[in-house]
Amino acid sequence: MDTTAFLSEASLWTPDRLIQSAWLEHAPFAFWLIERQRPGLVVELGSHAGFSYSAFCQAIARLSLPTRAYAIDTWKGDEHAGFYGNEVFEELSRYHQARYPFSTLLRSTFDEALPQFADGSIDLLHIDGRHFYEDVSHDFESWRPKLSDSAIVLFHDTNAHENDFGVARLWAEISPGHPSFEFLHGYGLGVLATGSQVPDRLGAFFSAARNERDVAEIRAVYARLGESVREACEEAQAMRAAESDIELVNLLRSRTTGFAARALAAEKSLRASALSAKALEASVAEATAALAAKADALAHAERRLVELEVATARLEDQVAASEAQRVTAQRQLQSSRYLFRALWRKTRNAPRDWSRSIRRSLRKRRQHGPGAALDTAAHADSKSGYARWIETTDYQAGRDRKRLIKAIKALPSKPLISVVMPVYNPPAEFLEAAIASVLMQVYANWELCIADDHSTEPHVREILSRYAARDQRIKVAYQAENGNISRATNTAFALASGPWIALLDHDDILGEHALAEVALEIARHPDAEIIYSDEDKLSVGGERYEPYFKPDFSRELFRSYNYLNHLSVHRAENIRAVGGWRAGFEGSQDYDLNLRIFERIDAARIRHIPKILYHWRAVPGSTAQSPDAKSFAYDAGLRALEEHVERTRLPAVVEAGPERLGYRMRLQVPEPHPLVSLIVATRDRLALLRRCIESIREKTTYGPYEIIVIDNGSVETATLAYFREIERFENVRIIPYDQPFNFSAINNFAAKQARGEVLGLINNDIEVISPDWLSEMVSWACLPDVGCVGAKLYYPNETIQHAGVILGPGGVAGHSHKYFPRAHRGYFARLQLVQNLTAVTAACLVVRKDVYEEVGGLNETELKVAFNDVDFCLKVREAGYLNVWTPFAELYHLESATRGDDNSAEHQGRFASEIDYMRRKWRAAIVSDPYYSPHLTRDREDFSLRLDAGAR
Repeated sequence: MDTTAFLSEASLWTPDRLIQSAWLEHAPFAFWLIERQRPGLVVELGSHAGFSYSAFCQAIARLSLPTRAYAIDTWKGDEHAGFYGNEVFEELSRYHQARYPFSTLLRSTFDEALPQFADGSIDLLHIDGRHFYEDVSHDFESWRPKLSDSAIVLFHDTNAHENDFGVARLWAEISPGHPSFEFLHGYGLGVLATGSQVPDRLGAFFSAARNERDVAEIRAVYARLGESVREACEEAQAMRAAESDIELVNLLRSRTTGFAARALAAEKSLRASALSAKALEASVAEATAALAAKADALAHAERRLVELEVATARLEDQVAASEAQRVTAQRQLQSSRYLFRALWRKTRNAPRDWSRSIRRSLRKRRQHGPGAALDTAAHADSKSGYARWIETTDYQAGRDRKRLIKAIKALPSKPLISVVMPVYNPPAEFLEAAIASVLMQVYANWELCIADDHSTEPHVREILSRYAARDQRIKVAYQAENGNISRATNTAFALASGPWIALLDHDDILGEHALAEVALEIARHPDAEIIYSDEDKLSVGGERYEPYFKPDFSRELFRSYNYLNHLSVHRAENIRAVGGWRAGFEGSQDYDLNLRIFERIDAARIRHIPKILYHWRAVPGSTAQSPDAKSFAYDAGLRALEEHVERTRLPAVVEAGPERLGYRMRLQVPEPHPLVSLIVATRDRLALLRRCIESIREKTTYGPYEIIVIDNGSVETATLAYFREIERFENVRIIPYDQPFNFSAINNFAAKQARGEVLGLINNDIEVISPDWLSEMVSWACLPDVGCVGAKLYYPNETIQHAGVILGPGGVAGHSHKYFPRAHRGYFARLQLVQNLTAVTAACLVVRKDVYEEVGGLNETELKVAFNDVDFCLKVREAGYLNVWTPFAELYHLESATRGDDNSAEHQGRFASEIDYMRRKWRAAIVSDPYYSPHLTRDREDFSLRLDAGAR
């Protein structure tokens, strides 16, 4: 389908009247509809502030159509829109009288207005009044005779189900009987062709509604365009707010000037009184008393003047920030309009290419599932969810600043934090915004150390000089020649006098609470060496999106890519000890620094603040916008990791990770290779067992290994015959276990029989995919400080069955990324990178035998069937070992095919007792898994946002 058939230049217009409205995101479609339908008469039932009606009128005027338009409303409000005064109608009336002579605002109830319109006269009817089912149904039926043979009816809020809204119910009833199309964004918009003749220019639109893929593409395109309108509205509001701040400061300045004049007059009067006192010796006592009184008054006036000057200075800083924001918003708005115009030119000149691009995006969504980055509709939904999270859970100045100030005041010491910022030719508005974000910090004991790397843009020096003159905490050094970011960062670091160093890029923004949270973390953990926080991205339009809620420190994930990233804070002495930033690693200079510092500190002293403290601006060409944008940065990171492996003498080689999203550290198995005992428990189920054993024997490239089949009471003749067949192999043993099924006891029993230094717990419904699966897992298990190693397991339908275990989902634990497509990257590529996790499944688990025995094996008393692997991994972790999950050991898992469903009362009772045991013993770990953010949901295993505000 050619999506451009449903776009035009009108679709890309920006509304002239940008006001907050639930209808904002439907303006692009309204413009397109007016252009395509060219209605003779437009009627809107329920206009309120009039955004949708103004959009219709803007299109009519811009296209010079001979159309009449009517907005019908009482302009008093209702239960859904709220009640309001006359000012709403008056403002809308003034706006339309000045612009749209064809427009009539009819102040009336809908029923009272009916007689004013002839039957069959209305070509476009927008129903957006009271949303109870009875009301919207009545409006549709009563106005139906007024519709022309080619009429279109719009129903707003078809996708709203709260507050007893009944539009969705009516839409479900009437839409199947007519050509129709429903948009799901912006609370939903139903488009219905009610007449006997569908307008020729809209025929293709309604035909597309019969094809699910076409519907998805059209919805995705208009959702993104609608989102752009909302962004433009927010930018306009920001500019209006900035202008209001400037007016307030000007008023305060005038008042301050007047007060200063009065204080000066008081001082002159006081001096005159003093002279009079000397001249009138007879009235010395009286004059002295008057002098003292006036001196007190002057002192009070001077104190008040100083207070006002301080307040004015603060407001001037705020004005500067507001002015910077206003300029930024203005330029961003211009940029948005430019992009819209460019998009239109591209749509007009190369529609097939653009259509093909959109189809590729949607095709990627269908292939890669719900997390595909290029699905515009899903991206819009995720942004909407993040906006709700920001409102309910994130730091809010009005709600949280006082609490934070109080906590800071209570600190026994307030260390100086030096913010280091290398600068080279950033856009003026971005540079000012970065500096302003430091000036606005709640925590006051900071210094901003800036090194300009010989910028060629003249605004850079002007801005830096101006801010340095304003605040003595801002230090600036100018490089005599352009070097590189490493050199510039070292120059900025040389200016720092604080014991802690925070890193800020020249176009990014710190949250106003960022340094306060760092100071509090230092107070809580005075032995900390590195502190890092969560982060999100900032669009060119100023919108926050794509939050990264990180795990606590994971050594293996850190060796896969620099996930610490922003905000990172270091002890200054560590930076000095390793020699600062090294030339030659530009683009990954911070990763190189982090690796070198990590080598000399205790990993337990790397602290994570699970809060969004840093906003990473995504500008064209930046790695924030696309990890592929700077391949040199990726290559530099690869070299940094290679040198880290060399310095630490790890038995590994470093390779590019899948899709170059991270790195793979391929460990080497010690020589001679240790014997691995693969323990497979079974009871009949020959077909499964045969596939398991044969896939191990035929595909596994590792050696040496033995297979120990624990027979838990098999009775089928074919199974027993198969046992005799495979027992002839030198490395296969069949050991009977004639006790009731107890997974923990079976594996403990087998471990005692095992000859290998390494144990592999393998379900009988496992099938090998990658030949080097065992080499990969054993190479990690042989590291002295590693305990359990888990694999990447798939269901037969190529979706994820296991990518590690997360504590919390389901009340105890769940499998990471369960049901995601096999090729999916996962949450910030976590399906493709080696990482530490709290637990892994025993369906395929490798561990050294000495570690297994050290912690007492699996719990065969309280955990006979469920959660014994989670409990085991937690014991291993408690003993001081790291558990590792690797995506480079891939196998199929049919999941519990042998055991079957636990539906009997006995099984259900046992399962409940196992849950109770886990919750009692491991309550703290279940509540707070260090490798899973508190801001991600516990209801599912999909790493989606937690929106219950419970993680604040």
